[in-house]
Amino acid sequence: QEFTDLHKKLLTERADANRDAGYKRMQDLMDESGAYVFITHGVNAALYSDKIQPAVLPDGRVLLHLFKPA
Repeated sequence: QEFTDLHKKLLTERADANRDAGYKRMQDLMDESGAYVFITHGVNAALYSDKIQPAVLPDGRVLLHLFKPA
C-alpha cells in the first residue's frame, strides 16, 4: 500500500528533493519485497585521441581489432 500511495503522490510532486526521496523509498520497498533483482549495465568510458583512428559502430560497440594509427 505504501508503494501505491507513493506512486500516486509522486506523479504530481514538483520538488526534485521530494521526488528523489520518494522514488528511493519505492526502490527500497521493491528490494525489501524480494520480488525484484536490480541489474546494471556497468560503465563505459569514451575517450578520444587524435593519434588513433577509432572503429566504433553506430550502436557504440567497439571493434578493437580495427583501430589504427591516425
